[in-house]
Amino acid sequence: MFQRQHFDPRQPIVVACGMGVNMMAMLIEMNRRGIRPDLLLFADTGAEKTSTYLYVPIFRQWCRDVDFPELVIVRYQTRASTPYDTLTGNCLANETLPGIAFGMKSCSIKWKRDPQDRFCNHWGPAKAAWDAGARVNKIIGFDATPRDQRRAKATFAKGKAEDPKYGYTYPLQQWGIDRDHCKRIIADEGLPVPKKSACFYCLSMKPAEIARNKRDNPAQHAIALQMERRFREGKHYRGEGGTQGLGRRFAWADLNLDEVACDGD
Repeated sequence: MFQRQHFDPRQPIVVACGMGVNMMAMLIEMNRRGIRPDLLLFADTGAEKTSTYLYVPIFRQWCRDVDFPELVIVRYQTRASTPYDTLTGNCLANETLPGIAFGMKSCSIKWKRDPQDRFCNHWGPAKAAWDAGARVNKIIGFDATPRDQRRAKATFAKGKAEDPKYGYTYPLQQWGIDRDHCKRIIADEGLPVPKKSACFYCLSMKPAEIARNKRDNPAQHAIALQMERRFREGKHYRGEGGTQGLGRRFAWADLNLDEVACDGD
């Protein structure tokens, strides 16, 4: 079971904070079990849903209430000559879509993982751990559902277990806490349950989720359609045999969202 005393005292605990349900429940449970993280990182792509940005001050106040570290927000650092500083700007400028649209994870690596790793490279406790031959312990909020168990197993299959700088721990899985249990933990803490954390043009969104975001954030939806339109008119579009838009095999612009019931999550 995940307990602080089970780790080398030279190993600082770093939590990747996505402002979603799993992350919030995991930190609440860590606090209840007397486990205090050393660093809380939120990688901002500049394309998070409005609900995610609105949750940040709620999260920060809770951290102050329980004496957790102050949240550190990190972002991808572009060159001075680069005409964008967000994932959205990147896609619009290059007439493309996030890498996952083409079967790659390049957007999450570039805009999520790399900014966090870059911060840790200059963070004193991490440097001290590496100098002492220890690893930084990254805490990830995969829950105990079969889907997240597969995701955790895939992480190890890609070589994370042998990462010389980081060890990876999934407390929710070790504690047997699934997503529904996560929501109950947050409600019992007296906090609002966060909305699903993702970019507002996430390619994993189902039509009901797209319809909800269009209703709640029409400006964001308009930007997503602009991105899709630039891609389809640009140099990377391969016609009917390739990626069609933000739905991969279909374009969001082709959906009749007025006839789709909005997702309640």
